[in-house]
Amino acid sequence: PRDYLEEFAANEPTAYLKGWAHPLAGRPAAATREWQNALVLVESRLTTSRDNLSLLEMKTALQALLGNRDAARATLQLRRELGGKTRPIHLTDDVRLLCLVGDAGAAAETLLAGWNQLSLVVRNWRISPLRFGPEYAEIRKDERVRRLIEDHVGRNARAAPPVAPAFAGNAVVSDKSVAVVPFANQSDDRDLNAFFTDGVQEDILTQLGSVRDLRVV
Repeated sequence: PRDYLEEFAANEPTAYLKGWAHPLAGRPAAATREWQNALVLVESRLTTSRDNLSLLEMKTALQALLGNRDAARATLQLRRELGGKTRPIHLTDDVRLLCLVGDAGAAAETLLAGWNQLSLVVRNWRISPLRFGPEYAEIRKDERVRRLIEDHVGRNARAAPPVAPAFAGNAVVSDKSVAVVPFANQSDDRDLNAFFTDGVQEDILTQLGSVRDLRVV
């Protein structure tokens, strides 16, 4: 199996993603182990690509997740200096990193100042992590951020085309139709992990909804 995902929008160690799954199952020690492995991999890559901005962003996240926020802030500052004004951190990535290093106030202000400057496609793509991602949990406590999320989701719901009725009899199904059913939450803690299964379905619906001429059932 690959130790690093580098395709489409993914650019992260697989151990980083595995690490997020373990806390949901009540295994914080396993999460720490995965994030430690991911950090070793990132630092190894940085030895031959010292100015790689995406690696520095990932290093920031991993250092913060492992409890070393001072080092994470220093890495984040280095990333900002190397990127300068021509290669800034993407808005929602900046918000995520600020949350992880413990600066929820700056994260909320950054999000609120820049959200409407993003294209609708990007906002639709990024809204699900903001709604459900554990790394954004702190800024979801901010009433202004909750209102931003609710407003965006509400506008999408009002603008969405009607959902096709349930198929009956010999109804004709379009070749460009797809159904997304809710995922089953089979974890031990149904209440704690409900956001994860809801988030997966929501994210899939958001992505499919942006495909022209595709009917989502």
